[in-house]
Amino acid sequence: VIDGGNAYAQQRRTQNGVDAAAEAGATQLARGIVGVPITDADVATAVDLTATANGITSVDSAAYTDRVGTVLGVVGGGTVPVGAQGVKVDGSRDFDTYIAGVVGMPQWTASAEATAVTGYAEESGYGGVKAGAIETMSSTSVKPGVCCGRKFTG
Repeated sequence: VIDGGNAYAQQRRTQNGVDAAAEAGATQLARGIVGVPITDADVATAVDLTATANGITSVDSAAYTDRVGTVLGVVGGGTVPVGAQGVKVDGSRDFDTYIAGVVGMPQWTASAEATAVTGYAEESGYGGVKAGAIETMSSTSVKPGVCCGRKFTG
């Protein structure tokens, strides 16, 4: 029960950190959409710094997406692909267990995925560009525990 509750809390922390990292990357893309020069390095730095600041141990992958989530290329690959409007981040963090450590599992890993997209908010009537986080088919898991694995849809 203790480790299960801890795993659930760590999973939420991981999801929040990965959400923030994806949002940071999408915010850089929003700057580019309105004409501010950005580079792939700007996006990669925003993702990495935000992930680290939010306790993410490892950014397992970061990719550019179009507005519907189709992957267009790798963040950190040197160029921002034409049509990139989103950033998808997979990340994880290691955390210590309490009781499970007694039986040889002193540490577990929580992982999460998030996609954030940006674009003009035309339907709102206000215009402008808005970066917004979405969890489209995001998956989260705690390994080796099975208590907290979930799938998010929308």
